[in-house]
Amino acid sequence: MHTLRIAARRLARHPGFTSLNAFGLAVGLACALLALFYIRDETRVDRFHADADRILAITLADSTLTGGETWLSYPVADAVADQPEVERAIRTTGPGTRRLRLSEGAGEVESDMLFTEEGFFEMFSFPLASGNPARILSEPNEIVLTPTSATALFGDADPIGQTVEFFQSNWREPGVWIPLTVSAIALAPPHHSTIQFEAVARFEARNDDGYGDADSWGMRWLQTYARLHSGTDVAAFTAALPDRMSTVDPDNTEDSFWGQQFYVPVPIADVYFSVDTHGNQFTGKAAFMRLFGLIALAVLIIAILNYVNLATARGLRMAREVGVRKAVGAGRGQVARQLLVEALLLVSLAF
Repeated sequence: MHTLRIAARRLARHPGFTSLNAFGLAVGLACALLALFYIRDETRVDRFHADADRILAITLADSTLTGGETWLSYPVADAVADQPEVERAIRTTGPGTRRLRLSEGAGEVESDMLFTEEGFFEMFSFPLASGNPARILSEPNEIVLTPTSATALFGDADPIGQTVEFFQSNWREPGVWIPLTVSAIALAPPHHSTIQFEAVARFEARNDDGYGDADSWGMRWLQTYARLHSGTDVAAFTAALPDRMSTVDPDNTEDSFWGQQFYVPVPIADVYFSVDTHGNQFTGKAAFMRLFGLIALAVLIIAILNYVNLATARGLRMAREVGVRKAVGAGRGQVARQLLVEALLLVSLAF
């Protein structure tokens, strides 16, 4: 404690040196920590799913089998589900803004609504406030809300079992209001999820939605995910699927407009960095992480060098003081301990 008091007095006696050194270290540490937090947050994307190690996004890529897109046609999921390694395949749309209301004449709420299939909440680990993930969306007229959309529609009332209408329109027919029953409340997806929604319903609720050829191979409007059986060699399946799928799509030939493309599975935890999603807001760049890391490291090194230079310059001025302390009986260990405590106190101030 005595050593700490002396260190504090010495730093207070030289406010210019203390402020400059503490500020330089603080800037360097702040940059390094911000970069680390950014990198950590980026690498967490889609890793929260319980089965993330065996959930794959099916992508469409060129002959290099890299840089694919996730928008696929409806039949792709059925062809993938036929593979012996696949336990389940799920289709989803991207979230689109829909108008919701309780009844005719009631106020309307806009919500990002995602359409998918039964088993969505069983495959993906989105936390639920209520409902059984194995049974949610078992009926085609069900809808799952997040707390935000539920509160906007029902206030503090219990929404489970209540009816919600969403407006369905397309370019072929006038829009209609379609009633759905609230079956569960799902917590809002975490920000580090590439799948986002405020409401979820089944494809059947869309009432065609104007996609008369939605089940054709040429209409690419869905994202497809597959979960492999436990114990499956993911790398072997990833290598084998492009060749297996090359003959199932009649529209995918070398003579097509885009040339022949290949269906390539990508681990869901890697989609954020490896897939071109054509305008999807979730796009990660590994190069940015490396750049931020290098910048943070450079700033930290500069801050450390600044500290060493200032400490060295001050050490030359402290030579007389150290000599006096040794003359009155201070040992080498005591002097070293005093300087070390002073350095640690300075670093603490920087934090």
